[in-house]
Amino acid sequence: MQPSNSATTLGDVLRQQGKRPKLIPIFLGLLILVAGAAIWWWTKDLKMVASVFGGGAVGLGVVWRHAKPKLPLLLQHDQRGIIDGLVLSEKTILIDGNNIYHFGLDHKVGHKALKELAFELIADGFRIVCFFDASIYFTLRENGEFKKSREKFSIKIIQRIFGLNPDEIYVVPSGTQADDFIVEAASHMPKSVTISNDKFRDFKSRYPDLFKDRGWRKGVSIVNGELLLHQYKFDCPVLFKYV
Repeated sequence: MQPSNSATTLGDVLRQQGKRPKLIPIFLGLLILVAGAAIWWWTKDLKMVASVFGGGAVGLGVVWRHAKPKLPLLLQHDQRGIIDGLVLSEKTILIDGNNIYHFGLDHKVGHKALKELAFELIADGFRIVCFFDASIYFTLRENGEFKKSREKFSIKIIQRIFGLNPDEIYVVPSGTQADDFIVEAASHMPKSVTISNDKFRDFKSRYPDLFKDRGWRKGVSIVNGELLLHQYKFDCPVLFKYV
């Protein structure tokens, strides 16, 4: 979907989607009006006309309630107004938090891969949002990033471990996957870049226009102790001396 001229944030784009009129309720409303007018024309029976309009109104209400578009998931679960803060004209980086964290684990640097990546991108002038599955808390605890204590799961844990601000953290609800949220956001933000080593192949048929742009997603690697973002050069190299 191409954003309209009036849309300035991702939230604007998603809300405009929800405002699209539903043709079925409109058609049924017109049909009820025509039926009532026809009955009055032929019978002049007010009771019959009232019955048609009354029954039609009830039925139309049911149809309209079910046809009414729900807010997209990105907005439904946006507890801190992050989506409304993503300006379409700004350089925005969408980070697959779980994926990059697991990448750090695989390369023996743990949370530092994501932490340093986010820090350098912000320093280079990008607005970032890290999307996490709800399971990130269990994963962090299982890998010793914080102790098994009575500390409740909250974004404060993610803030502390990865050095992120609250408006840079989007944890999707249990039972959903961050991948769905990431690709949906990327599909509406032509100036954004997604960072993940996941190629999101399962989404190609649903978002063909997004996948036509080979630069919408960039992977990361560590070579000789240096964190590399494919097809991008950090202003300051990110080095892990202990790799």
